[in-house]
Amino acid sequence: MVFDIDAIKNETYLIEITDPLDSMYLPQLKIQVSEGEKKRFIDILNNLTPVSTGFSKSILYSVNYLDQNGNLLGTLMVDAGKTLKSSSGIYYKRDDIVSPFLDEIESKYKLDVSLLKRQPGEHYFDLLCYAESGNMYEITENNFISGLDIDFNKEEICDFEKSISKSNFSSEKYEIEAKYVIEIYSKDGGLLYRLFSDDNGMYYTDSGYCINHSSISKWFNKLGKR
Repeated sequence: MVFDIDAIKNETYLIEITDPLDSMYLPQLKIQVSEGEKKRFIDILNNLTPVSTGFSKSILYSVNYLDQNGNLLGTLMVDAGKTLKSSSGIYYKRDDIVSPFLDEIESKYKLDVSLLKRQPGEHYFDLLCYAESGNMYEITENNFISGLDIDFNKEEICDFEKSISKSNFSSEKYEIEAKYVIEIYSKDGGLLYRLFSDDNGMYYTDSGYCINHSSISKWFNKLGKR
């Protein structure tokens, strides 16, 4: 979708703050901002500075500009490192004008990393489209004992996405006694996912929800034979 700033400024009727992608978490995030906040969200479009780097931290939420009929005019995706990405694919950094307002909004609506602790939804793993690198390492008794430590190549990242993308999840959290940690990163080093595996071959999100999908075990076993 083209992020047409002029059209957004002229046609925006309401603004909603949602999860980065639909159905990523339960309950879903959906906040309609006030008229005053809407005006300020429109005003920040004049103060966005394009940058060449992408997301360097976890992606937290999206700001959606909608017209009077509820049609989406454009989106700004926001990460925890103060980087924004428009629906045209252009990245921006907050400047001295944008940052204080977004800090205020994030404080008011609790838009922080606690959002990432909710129950995963149907499209929880859709951010894997941004994945560029990853690592799996074994948790050992102390720093003097070395364990499994593997950096993923591009093929393994693609296999991981295929293995896990259609997973479903437990409805309750578990206390995890992790044996392995899997971390997936974006191109610019932003942590997209941190997953855990225990001695029983079960897999969990970093917030403790069990991932129910047999394909991830096959992917893990294949990786372990490397």
